[in-house]
Amino acid sequence: MPDHADEDSNFDSEDVRKVAPDVIRGVIEEIEKRAMTAGTVTRDGLEAMINGYLENSALYQLVLTLKNSPTPGIQQEETLTGDAAVTTTSLWGSHIWGGRLHHVPQDFAFPNSCSQIAWQYWMCGDRQKWYPPLRNLSRDDMLSTNMRNRLSDLRNLMQLVEKRAEEQRKWIANPSIEQANEMFEVGKDVLDISDVSEKGRKRRGLQMKWTSMVTRVRNKRTTKYVVLFVKKYLYNTKRSLYIHWTMII
Repeated sequence: MPDHADEDSNFDSEDVRKVAPDVIRGVIEEIEKRAMTAGTVTRDGLEAMINGYLENSALYQLVLTLKNSPTPGIQQEETLTGDAAVTTTSLWGSHIWGGRLHHVPQDFAFPNSCSQIAWQYWMCGDRQKWYPPLRNLSRDDMLSTNMRNRLSDLRNLMQLVEKRAEEQRKWIANPSIEQANEMFEVGKDVLDISDVSEKGRKRRGLQMKWTSMVTRVRNKRTTKYVVLFVKKYLYNTKRSLYIHWTMII
């Protein structure tokens, strides 16, 4: 056996392992260069493909949101006060879940509070948690059907106060907590908040949870519709009997 056989054996077992990764890396780079040169994979085509994937992702939406905001997490809104337009800023957060951007996180929960506190969240949001005013939320921000129904209930209740504030010309689109409380004082009468129930029992009044207020307002509307229906039915019945009686006579 030649004297250099052992050296060749050592080279095969040790140096090849060191050289192989460099060779493979070089071959891959050369293939990529030739592919681009031949037009099989162009740089523009590769960039277009990557941009296409990004545009369909929540990351691209987040980039656009931050790009269009003067400061990350800051949203500017214009409020009409008299004849002047006042620009205000409000903190808000962007949350990604379900492959989309949302105003609130996946574990968001509505405030378990009275109607006035719910109104504060509705108009001002929660700046500690970076939640926007809850009136800006949509069904797409809600995780479940139950949460979407609760948002609908809250919206129906709060819009009663909104309408009254607008009627009294006290509406402010982006109020402070103090201004929101002033609007609530103007509009709370539409909720018929009283410390005494129809049966003469004392109740919590302003401390009643907004969910209970939703039920109360809904029941009141239902009762109103039932009364109107019964009155209309009795009127029509009485009119029919009168016509029938006159025909007999």
